[in-house]
Amino acid sequence: MTHPDHLPPVDKFLRTIYISMLPMARPVGKFAAWCITGVAAILALVISQLPSIANIVSEGGLRWGIVFLTCSMLIGAAVKQIGIALQKGLEMMDTLYTEMMTPEGKATLSAIDISPEELYKKMTEPFLWPLRGMMWRSAKKGAVDCIAGEKRYIRLLSLQIILSILQSVMVVVGLLCMAFSIK
Repeated sequence: MTHPDHLPPVDKFLRTIYISMLPMARPVGKFAAWCITGVAAILALVISQLPSIANIVSEGGLRWGIVFLTCSMLIGAAVKQIGIALQKGLEMMDTLYTEMMTPEGKATLSAIDISPEELYKKMTEPFLWPLRGMMWRSAKKGAVDCIAGEKRYIRLLSLQIILSILQSVMVVVGLLCMAFSIK
């Protein structure tokens, strides 16, 4: 693992821990995708056989079951997107650190002769609102905390795991709504 030279030992240690946790995003995202696939199959079956199912499942139970299952799919899509963002962010960070630690990269960094504020402005210029503001705050935070990016990725991983649990709960509740409303 490549660390920037300027990191103090504590930050190198914390960065190692944070970066080593981030690959968990991939299996969590895969689990979300499989849940989405399974729920989509269940919903397709339920909706295609709605007249038959409506005879044996109460209307309220069927409605709430479909609502919970649909919500689980939407949450699963967010889980999958966060996983992709984490994977690509980790790749980008590794590429960036590797490049900036080469002699050419170090020379480029040391040759930057504009103020940090000007650099933030140039870095965030191509982004549209609200991303521009998010990138601006990120750049300012990164100037103070050298592992702010890694911490942000850990927060996203935490959110992904929480949403994955919520997705699973929604699936279970949706299926239980239908199961307990059988006439």
